[in-house]
Amino acid sequence: MIQQQWLREQPPAEVLQILVAGLVPDLRFQWTGAFDSYQYDSFNLTIGTPPAGTEGPTFSYTGNIHWGPLNISSPTGDGWGCGGFGVALPLVGGTRSTFTAQHLDALDQRLDDFGSQGLIVTSLDLSVEGFGVVATGPVGNTTEYSSSRGIVTGLDALAALGTAQGQQGAVITALATPGKTSANAPGTGQILALWSKRQSDSRTYEVQVVSGTPLELSLLLPALGQQGFV
Repeated sequence: MIQQQWLREQPPAEVLQILVAGLVPDLRFQWTGAFDSYQYDSFNLTIGTPPAGTEGPTFSYTGNIHWGPLNISSPTGDGWGCGGFGVALPLVGGTRSTFTAQHLDALDQRLDDFGSQGLIVTSLDLSVEGFGVVATGPVGNTTEYSSSRGIVTGLDALAALGTAQGQQGAVITALATPGKTSANAPGTGQILALWSKRQSDSRTYEVQVVSGTPLELSLLLPALGQQGFV
């Protein structure tokens, strides 16, 4: 089963106003609806988990290219593939975007590092021994976004967390279920949630949490989109 959380702004965002004002679209939503199209770059990388105590590979961009969502790509489920994307319109200031895989023991430290650098985690996946993660932030600004994380048990608790954070202007940007039980990662039945606030955003957000197979979730998309959720 796959868990997914959906958000909508109160009131709905006016994307054209954002573009006319020359502002970088909200990175917490991965710029949903802000551009007519994304241009897929010609490369794709697959990286696996390094041994404990060693540094894993990290690939970063600065500019108008950023990493897309993670994809589990190895037969053992212990590797991650990721493709680069460029946006059709230039962004003011550009972005910093990082894709990395590390041993599970380094999870807390790496997430703390992203937070101190003003990067938002938009994709996170845990395997048996490691994790793959994508994080993005604005160039030259480490304070525009502030991020936090927590572990909850069950979808009801996730919905309550999303609602509470949404009322404070925070958006849940990534979810992960356990690869194994450890001090650094959620245990069986638990969900690791990461959320971010934007300094210039005074709005609140409404959250719905649904669970199902990819097919079941795809059938829900049209109705959720019509209600203003992203």
